[in-house]
Amino acid sequence: STGTRVRALMTAAFAACLMPAGLDAPPPATNDHMFREASRLALALGAVDLSVEVELRWGSCLIYRKDHVAAEAVLQAALGTSRSHGLEHLEAQVSGTLGWIRLRSAPIDDAADWLERSLAISRRLGARSLDLKRLGNLGWCYTMLGDADKALPLLEEAERLAEQRGFAEDLELILAHRGDVYRQTGRLDLARQAYERALAAGRGLANRDVAREILALLEGVALEQGDYAQAERYAQQAPSLGLQDTTLPLLIAAEIQTQRGDLAGAQRLIEAALRAPVTGTEQRWEAHAQLAQLHRLAGRPAQAERQFLAAEA
Repeated sequence: STGTRVRALMTAAFAACLMPAGLDAPPPATNDHMFREASRLALALGAVDLSVEVELRWGSCLIYRKDHVAAEAVLQAALGTSRSHGLEHLEAQVSGTLGWIRLRSAPIDDAADWLERSLAISRRLGARSLDLKRLGNLGWCYTMLGDADKALPLLEEAERLAEQRGFAEDLELILAHRGDVYRQTGRLDLARQAYERALAAGRGLANRDVAREILALLEGVALEQGDYAQAERYAQQAPSLGLQDTTLPLLIAAEIQTQRGDLAGAQRLIEAALRAPVTGTEQRWEAHAQLAQLHRLAGRPAQAERQFLAAEA
């Protein structure tokens, strides 16, 4: 049937989107024509809801390709269609995705408006499957806005839902966001507990970038508390989390040496991290930024500026 062909085209286009061209390279834009054809067929069939589903998948694919401008255009079209036909369950999904885009751009307060709208619709419809994602994203949004009073209740509710459903990946992120709220408000012991629970929830998951970030957050909290030994213990956990491809232990050791006043020792460690073949892009810019701060502390502004520029680049 035509409906089956639409879904097959949509699925094939989305699958092609998830197959990167190479290391750190976004997928090619060769599947756009498949989404267009799927949408055209759905409209010819009179299946407006199916055409919106196609545009949602297309928008998600464009987000994955980091083409937020094109994603916005596709999703705004889907939003208009879902509203004009009273498809509230799809309007909630589109609104939530538009909010998600804004979380990664600006302004963040606009993201809160979209996510609030999505959550309100899903709750009115009793669509509990949507609530978890919307609650987590909205809690993260308010965390970035520095509004702990709004962020914490949302994250607590999201945490309960994630635990009930056994969604470890969502739970990992939600707990990390709770740690961020506690850290922002100076509750470092609670922040450490939340980050440690996030790390435990994520054990065995494939997303190593999240685990690496949580370890770095734990190290930061330990350093803020002056607990150098604990910061080193966090760094030593990297291999057990599948993070052999990380220079986190070197960068943590360098930060500890900086805090202790051994700037020369810290510089040697950072430079070793920059030379290491396993140092990825994110850790590379962090190393340059760390080295810039070290030069600033040592009264070497010209060298600090060069390292800040290297980090920015």
